[in-house]
Amino acid sequence: MRLYYGKVHGKYLFNFDKTCLYEKRNEDDSDLNKLLGWSYGWHQKNSIRIGWRSLAGKIELFFYMYNNGHRLLGKLTEVKADRWYKIKIEVLEEYNCVAFTLRTADGGLICKTSETFVIPRFVMGYKLYPYFGGNNMAPRDMKIKLEEV
Repeated sequence: MRLYYGKVHGKYLFNFDKTCLYEKRNEDDSDLNKLLGWSYGWHQKNSIRIGWRSLAGKIELFFYMYNNGHRLLGKLTEVKADRWYKIKIEVLEEYNCVAFTLRTADGGLICKTSETFVIPRFVMGYKLYPYFGGNNMAPRDMKIKLEEV
């Protein structure tokens, strides 16, 4: 586990392999998987993450946050497997919000949004790495290429 103090932005490149595409087996397959993010203290109290799930041959991307124990999520967009994307996450403390900007690998804007997020006073935290589920285990091994830039 890599700890840090005061993280307020991150830029990442990612690519979902076709192994990440799966058919819905039951209601729990609608749960969000986690791609990346970071916490401020315990991650189910205060954290910012990107979530994902497979739907109809595409990957749905979501912001997935806990702020003072309250979970907030929302759909960002859909992306295709086997393509590179860039995401920038930036906490704007003066506006009490976090901004998400998703681009193609060559820089074309796909979507940009912001959501309310009040950064806690205790700001030591840790990185959050890919995780499958909620309740179900992954239907098979999945490959995600991910790098911080």
